[in-house]
Amino acid sequence: ADQVDAVVIGNGMAKNAVAEHKDQDLHVTAELGKAYQARFAVRKGNTALLRQINAALADAGRNGQYAKSYRLWFGEEPPSVPTAG
Repeated sequence: ADQVDAVVIGNGMAKNAVAEHKDQDLHVTAELGKAYQARFAVRKGNTALLRQINAALADAGRNGQYAKSYRLWFGEEPPSVPTAG
């Protein structure tokens, strides 16, 4: 809305804003610190849930859904794709 010249926000939020507002002149000019990585917290000892999460991520990596979702939300190819292991 032409109200600010720059903002400092998380990498994921910045990339999503650029992808969602392609009609505007938005650019990510620098990334501060390490690239955004999602984390899942699982209670210690809950190996069943951990296995389900890992399997779902590996499946999404294999069938292309992870990359498709990443492109949708961030407007670019993912730097890596989850695999089994």
